[in-house]
Amino acid sequence: MKSIGEFGIGTFIMFERRANSLGYRIVRPHANEISVERPALTGSVESLREALRGMLVEQGLYPREAAAMVETWRDSWFEDGARLFYLLPQATVDAILPLQIQPRPATITRVFVGRMEIVTPEIQTEVARAIRMNDRQTLRKYGRFLEPFSAVAQAQLSATLDEGTVDTAVRTIAAEHAARPATCQTGPAAASATGYNRAP
Repeated sequence: MKSIGEFGIGTFIMFERRANSLGYRIVRPHANEISVERPALTGSVESLREALRGMLVEQGLYPREAAAMVETWRDSWFEDGARLFYLLPQATVDAILPLQIQPRPATITRVFVGRMEIVTPEIQTEVARAIRMNDRQTLRKYGRFLEPFSAVAQAQLSATLDEGTVDTAVRTIAAEHAARPATCQTGPAAASATGYNRAP
């Protein structure tokens, strides 16, 4: 992982879940570029949620604010797959998204958490197999990330399927996903972020 920008990224968590097994690794980088090993799948969702709440409190949120923020991720951030959760230092948030309030409050606390999906070899193989077998149930679980994931799986698919077959499968599932009610997550195809601003 390589830090970007003047202030970089603060603490981040490498998370992975396969069925009922999950694990995570908390990293507090001290260099602009580091390598992180995949975590052992020996953790629990509750211990991860507790760790996230603690990290948010460290960033300046009140415990109840931190708990509420983590609660909003319950149904979408801890499902199967691999991803990075990262906290942006307030200086980074202020540089990217300047905020001015009049009259100016005594203090402003801003906590932003990003999410970045990672395509593991297991996911690449599963997506390639599902497209090859037209397994729509498996493809649906990747939702809005299906298109970038399938692009990564293209190398495996090219040996047995033409591009038209792959494109048709991806577009069919993408259309079904687009027809569902929109979620509160925003961001590019393989990343999203959520934030909290407090100005007492």
